[in-house]
Amino acid sequence: LAEAYEAEYGGRTATLKNDILKHFSIYYHQSMFRMDLPELNPAETEALSEQLVDDFYFLDKIKLTYQRLFPHSNIKNINPYTIKKLGFMVYTDYAIRNTYLSASDYFRFILTHQDIVNLNENSSKITQLITFTSQLYKLKANYEIIEFLPLQFVHIRRLMQRNINEGQFRAYCDAVDRFAYPGEYFTIASLRDRGFEHELDHLGFDEWFYSSILAEDKTRFSLRRVTKSNRIFCKGTCEVYLKDLIRQVVADQNSIDIYELREILIETYNIST
Repeated sequence: LAEAYEAEYGGRTATLKNDILKHFSIYYHQSMFRMDLPELNPAETEALSEQLVDDFYFLDKIKLTYQRLFPHSNIKNINPYTIKKLGFMVYTDYAIRNTYLSASDYFRFILTHQDIVNLNENSSKITQLITFTSQLYKLKANYEIIEFLPLQFVHIRRLMQRNINEGQFRAYCDAVDRFAYPGEYFTIASLRDRGFEHELDHLGFDEWFYSSILAEDKTRFSLRRVTKSNRIFCKGTCEVYLKDLIRQVVADQNSIDIYELREILIETYNIST
């Protein structure tokens, strides 16, 4: 479009892109400008505005709401153009209130605006969105949020109230790296069983919290989740499997029966099989 405008009227392509086309963004969706989409009438616009009070909706939900309010209307009236006129940014499968800068901005907000975030309370469809998981991984990697239980996170600002900071998390990884031997398979429980101690232990979180700290040090530790509440680690970069931990236990014992093996996994590694 910018190139056609330049050829016809002589305007600079860069100027059109930066200064003019942004005013036509309401017609833009998935790399195309369209001005032939049907519109909502004023009554429909008002009714939907009263119903759509949240900041996030899947497009299917918006369409269902419209069909419920106006069962005899054309569902094609709900399209990127009309949804944008309702005050949303439109993506492939969902829409976000345009008070946010982007989808990333919104997802970052919901992950950080409270000290404690429980994603078990969110739609699983949201947590599977690529943009959402991208923000989640970034925040975890920087220790801005720490997963203290599966899908439950505490923000670093809450921990800083107890004089805990990112540097101590990295020091925790350093301490585990010194304590574990190369190629060792372990869990937080087995480290403690062997005598590992650290100043962060006094925080009183479950083992999942401490395993979440180690999980972000991907250059020194590999891991696999083996139960709903436990992870196996290996010191080093490798694929981690429960069978490798079992092989390590058997090798340490020379010989062992299945009942003793199960007892060790439960009592030493906190793994229920």
